[in-house]
Amino acid sequence: MKNVYVAKPNLNNERGQMEFDNIKAAVNYLSSFMPHDYPNLKADDWHLIGKLYEKSGATDWLNIEKK
Repeated sequence: MKNVYVAKPNLNNERGQMEFDNIKAAVNYLSSFMPHDYPNLKADDWHLIGKLYEKSGATDWLNIEKK
């Protein structure tokens, strides 16, 4: 089954929400809303602030180090 990633630029509504078949495109889309001098966030960072998630709810795509 193909993963679908949801990028949600607005936390309070679904305006601008889009679905992508790869993480890089979703991260680039979210980054396009940020000021040019703002540091680039990774997919894990976008997920932590609630703006990027996998449609099925899976989290195995995250790069969380297990200790």
